[in-house]
Amino acid sequence: MSAFSRSPWVLHYNAASCNGCDIETLALFTPLYDAERFGIINTGNPKHADILLVTGGVNEQCR
Repeated sequence: MSAFSRSPWVLHYNAASCNGCDIETLALFTPLYDAERFGIINTGNPKHADILLVTGGVNEQCR
């Protein structure tokens, strides 16, 4: 049985990173890797997201 009954939706949040992690994260959804063929969907709406992916160091200003 699958861990998810439906496709997981991911919300990406940049918390003061140097954009290195952002480039790698967004590269997952390009045609080269195509994470959507495995059912992983990138969303921009927090209400639709199942997973919150935080890149960078979380500091006091991010609160």
